[in-house]
Amino acid sequence: MTVSESSARIHQLKLKNETRFLVHLNSFGYFENGTLDVRLVSLNLPQEKSDSKRLVGFSLARSRVSGILSYTAEEVEECKLTKTKSEDELILFIIDTKDLSVKVKHFGNSNITLGSQLKPEKPDAGKARTKRENAKDDKQKDLSVDKTTKQKESSQDKAKVTPAVSSTVTQKVENLDGKYLELLHHGDSYSFSFHLTMSASSQGLYNLDFHNCPNTPSKVLSPYSLQVEIKEKNPNGFLSAAEIPLPRLYVSMAAIFFTAAVVWTYTLLKYSVFKIHWLMAALAYTKAVSLLFHSINYHFINSEGHPIEGWAVMYYITHLLKGALLFITLALIGTGFAFVKYILSDKEKKIFMIVIPLQVLANVSYIIIEETEEGTSEYALWREILFLVDLICCGAVLFPVVWSIRHLQEASNTDGKAAMNLEKLKLFRHYYVMIVCYIYFTRIIAILLKLTVPFQWQWCQEFLVEVSTLIFFVLTGFKFRPASNNPYLQLPQDEEDLEMDEVPSNSSSSFCSESKECLQFDLICRTDEYEVRHYSATRWVSTDAEAYFLGVGAAMAFRRLYHYISGANKEGVKFEMTAPVLVEVPEEVKMWEPAIYTLSFLLPSAYQEHPPTPTNDKLYFSDMPEMDVYVRSYGGWMLSITSRLHAHLLTRALLRADAHFNHTHHYAVGYDSPLKLLNRHNEVWYVVEGDPVCGQEHTPEPTNTH
Repeated sequence: MTVSESSARIHQLKLKNETRFLVHLNSFGYFENGTLDVRLVSLNLPQEKSDSKRLVGFSLARSRVSGILSYTAEEVEECKLTKTKSEDELILFIIDTKDLSVKVKHFGNSNITLGSQLKPEKPDAGKARTKRENAKDDKQKDLSVDKTTKQKESSQDKAKVTPAVSSTVTQKVENLDGKYLELLHHGDSYSFSFHLTMSASSQGLYNLDFHNCPNTPSKVLSPYSLQVEIKEKNPNGFLSAAEIPLPRLYVSMAAIFFTAAVVWTYTLLKYSVFKIHWLMAALAYTKAVSLLFHSINYHFINSEGHPIEGWAVMYYITHLLKGALLFITLALIGTGFAFVKYILSDKEKKIFMIVIPLQVLANVSYIIIEETEEGTSEYALWREILFLVDLICCGAVLFPVVWSIRHLQEASNTDGKAAMNLEKLKLFRHYYVMIVCYIYFTRIIAILLKLTVPFQWQWCQEFLVEVSTLIFFVLTGFKFRPASNNPYLQLPQDEEDLEMDEVPSNSSSSFCSESKECLQFDLICRTDEYEVRHYSATRWVSTDAEAYFLGVGAAMAFRRLYHYISGANKEGVKFEMTAPVLVEVPEEVKMWEPAIYTLSFLLPSAYQEHPPTPTNDKLYFSDMPEMDVYVRSYGGWMLSITSRLHAHLLTRALLRADAHFNHTHHYAVGYDSPLKLLNRHNEVWYVVEGDPVCGQEHTPEPTNTH
């Protein structure tokens, strides 16, 4: 059972009957003199045998990535509280319920000031005493501490006291390592608090986690209850370092979108327009108002530490309307409604029946994420739902555009208005590219940007999203503007100078064009549905990542491998990317369970025999044996849904041909960098078992291709 109350940067989390080994509490970017107050209100642990040793505590780790992407499945398994070294800043608070103490371990060279109630003696000092003597001494100690506390408070009234995490007098220390804090025991629960102040050398993005490490190899689930209060602050307010510029960014973009909406409205008043033009105007105004409320929401979070309920509700309402209007407008324009035709077909109506409820679900998911603490188990679930629903909506709006392009292609060949249909076809192809670019920049490039820039510049992700949205709105308005010289509304009758843009297509001789060194193969045969290739034995550098989606797992693993080829090896060798990138995707994984993805880079020919030694222990070398593979090629981006779709289509084709292959896994294969927009090439591989089956083949001469 989970109870959470989210007050933005002042957090209150209650977990009951929790069984997770790792609970991610929060991520926050600290500048110099930023502070973190943590108060463990109560911690109830299950009773254990006297000889068992449970590791429980908190960790504060500096990282480039916030949230779930900051740690992998392997790091969850090993328990961070047992670490003896760390490459980056790491502070551990290890709770010892027997000695009623909290041991502090600090790894790193940065200066961080700790304010807390220190334990007056080492926890091992009184182990020889009996339990009854311990109890008596503890009572006497409590009385003496209360007396001395009152004396210190009366003599130091004007001294600064660390903010409200404990009623006892705190002590400030700069050397954290090896210090012991007081752990209070009230009945069956334990409590303590601490206050940290960051220095110039320690500023950065930090992840605060709670750990309940299993005390047995079998990792039996032991339920516990936890209540914690967290207060994070920077010198100028409660916003994280990456969020401080957001209020000004959103209000500036709101003014720009409002100006664009006014200009668009002025344009509509001058011409005879369609209803969808006014829908586009409503979208621009709604976007401007949504950004304004978003800015106001962040302003109050920065000043008060929590949003004002009324402003937050207004933002959620306008955000929901904006999302629904955006996808409805994109789908209507994609169908050609009011431009090409005035009636929607049954399959186009089904798109709206899918997109509108999914947009409502996506916005509900977004609101729940905003109002839920990161430490709750529901947070991760709704985050996955939002990602999946948004991905489905982005794919769904492309279908009407594709259908319109196909319809116009057929019409240009059959009726007498070839010029008109070809011009409309050209416009819809441009519109298709615009939507793909918009989705690409706001969903993929923006996330990659956040993963690569320093913590204080991660607001650039939101800047890129808003600028991309503005450019997309302006281009869409320009392409479908109700002007007399718009070629879409007033088409030329002369067909002599009409030129069609060629639809980009992939070819086997050009798909490996970005890398200097590519994996070579011999083409055995090719059918209408797949190819059969022969690969010689090669050596790869690999790593594993556990995730629910191929894209998330590949992103985590890609960072490790990219660091390796960028010089993160014992020899300090740097070398260029090779192609392709291989991702081993397991087949027999349930939808609600994460999968372990193995991502591999091909080692250059110069390092096939003696590759540089990785410094990351999660990297290893793997030898791919000589083998034959069945291959299906496709364009676009390599995502979970596309990879599994084409794997399913290839499986059906192979079963029809009575071909034998390895069913346990397939390979998702990518040849292009994320920056490439057109002519992308991806593949799905299944390893041949026995003799390859070519079916109804085209019989090209076997060639050595790369």
